[in-house]
Amino acid sequence: MNSLQRTAPYRPGESVLSFASRLGAANGRPLHAFLRDMGLHPRLLAGGDENEVARLAGLGRVHSASLMSSAVIRTEAGFTVCGERLQRGMIPFNMSRVCPSCIREDVENGEGPVETRAFYRSAWAISLVRTCPRHSAPLVTIEALPRGHHHQDIASLVRHGLEQVASAEPEAIAPSGLEEYMQQRLHGTAPADDFLASLPLYVAVRLTEMIGGMILFGKNFHSGKLAPRDWLDAGREGFVVTAGGADGIREFLSQGFGNYLRSQRNVGGKVLFGTLHTWLLQSSKNPDYDPVRELVREHVVDTLPIGPGEELLGPVTRRRWHSLHSAALEYGVHPKRLRKLLHEAGHITDAEMDLSDGRVLLEVEKVRDFLESVAASLIGEDARRYVVASRVQWDILTREGFV
Repeated sequence: MNSLQRTAPYRPGESVLSFASRLGAANGRPLHAFLRDMGLHPRLLAGGDENEVARLAGLGRVHSASLMSSAVIRTEAGFTVCGERLQRGMIPFNMSRVCPSCIREDVENGEGPVETRAFYRSAWAISLVRTCPRHSAPLVTIEALPRGHHHQDIASLVRHGLEQVASAEPEAIAPSGLEEYMQQRLHGTAPADDFLASLPLYVAVRLTEMIGGMILFGKNFHSGKLAPRDWLDAGREGFVVTAGGADGIREFLSQGFGNYLRSQRNVGGKVLFGTLHTWLLQSSKNPDYDPVRELVREHVVDTLPIGPGEELLGPVTRRRWHSLHSAALEYGVHPKRLRKLLHEAGHITDAEMDLSDGRVLLEVEKVRDFLESVAASLIGEDARRYVVASRVQWDILTREGFV
């Protein structure tokens, strides 16, 4: 396919259909008519099909790799944009969200026909992206596109909606570290050596928003009732935590442990982490969330009395802490007797003697030998209760040398 005489320059970060829209406008044709004339399939272009994008690139005399670098690419699991994986539903195709200030600047500072000057940034198509960090303003939904026009048909948007864009004055908002981080990920400039970088972008963003939601709206906040502005505020607040990497997240998780230790409730993900636990549980079949689940589970294991045989966002495989209750069960010693022996040996302080069996914590490595020696030296009533024998049965067992 020969290239066109009249072209439009590709803009870094531009979506494929935005470039096609401007290229059509440069040749006096609306997007759908232009694609039909050129024999290009709109759905294939919208999904980042390499062959179709290469044909468009040839027409516009640009490198195919440039167009693909910011293409919205459809995959079996969802989409990728700028190399970042996204789930289905995170690229809504039924609305056009833009930054009015960016479009106004494009039109005012660009060259050529007005309809070819503005370009649609691929980042605007991602529902997780809520603002333009450059202008510290929320993205705005433009309703001016005629029915049947693609939401990235930027030339039609300028043709039919420039007045609406020009009059849009979204409220200025405080800068958001999360919004800036998303732009860095999409442009390949984000740090690559921290915990967030190890996660798909959508998991990193949703984790950050969930943590921020807990901070702003309470541990058990109802995620379905939050407005877009609430999620924006949650992302800003949560990024203060997640920007600190795994250590920052652990520190946040630990803040709820004090309340748990002062209560009488059993260890449980919902009790400890509320909506965050529900969110991670609902995604249990998605391996993209495994690093987050593992971080939460291992932090609980490192902090609270939970061990093999229990579940917390997956099976628990090791134990670092015993409670007096769990130690008594594992070693077959009556809790009252074990409490007394641990206190006498200095493993329990005077203050801890007032705590319930489930709230007295014992570090496994420090008490293992002591607990094993106690279990090995069971005598009298403790030993009889351990084997669940009556006094008559116990007398027979001891007399015949079985114990």
